[in-house]
Amino acid sequence: MSPLTISETLIHYFTFVSPDGCLRQGMRSGGQLYSYVASFPAACQNQAYALAYGLSEYGQQVVITDSDNGYNVWKELRSLHQPALNQPETSSSFPTQHRHC
Repeated sequence: MSPLTISETLIHYFTFVSPDGCLRQGMRSGGQLYSYVASFPAACQNQAYALAYGLSEYGQQVVITDSDNGYNVWKELRSLHQPALNQPETSSSFPTQHRHC
């Protein structure tokens, strides 16, 4: 399933405790709940989409949110137990620093 791309103005943020006991940033869109994976500056759109497509190849529902500042990649909360292709999940603070290209 291809990742969806939506504007950050259309989502709602929340914080939750993950199964490993860490605080995680989440968002809700269209009745679905997602966990934050990574941020990318606007100049790194290709990297954001590469990560999102990589996650979706493993059967994870992925959303990319876009804003003037860049892109955030999110995966469906039901997918938390699945690895994020060696991409560390970010803990409690949000927004985070963008990854560099």
